[in-house]
Amino acid sequence: MCGNFFGILQSISREVRIVRTSEEVINLITKIRIDKAISLSELARKTGIAKSTLSRYENKTRTFPLNHVDRFATALGVHVSYLLGIHDEEILSLYERLDAVNRSRARAYLQKLVAEQEAE
Repeated sequence: MCGNFFGILQSISREVRIVRTSEEVINLITKIRIDKAISLSELARKTGIAKSTLSRYENKTRTFPLNHVDRFATALGVHVSYLLGIHDEEILSLYERLDAVNRSRARAYLQKLVAEQEAE
């Protein structure tokens, strides 16, 4: 199983990932907020961002800064990668089936692949 998992990771390590745009991210954040019945005031409190600013993001009168996506992911109980659109269901499913030791090995392997890719 482990060898197969690392083989899959290696085969996809060179794929180009396209992340969501700022507008797409705020649209998703808004959808999640509404689906979870979280008010704008509550999300503002949880993220430490002014309610008026959040309103401007949602109304598209101000561009949502992607560097704040981690605050929103935490506040909404989702992964940053989900908000950015860089998740892969097959990889997540395989990862979740690993025990703690192999999860650690998988993370180390991915970090190695990223370092190699950035060095190219």
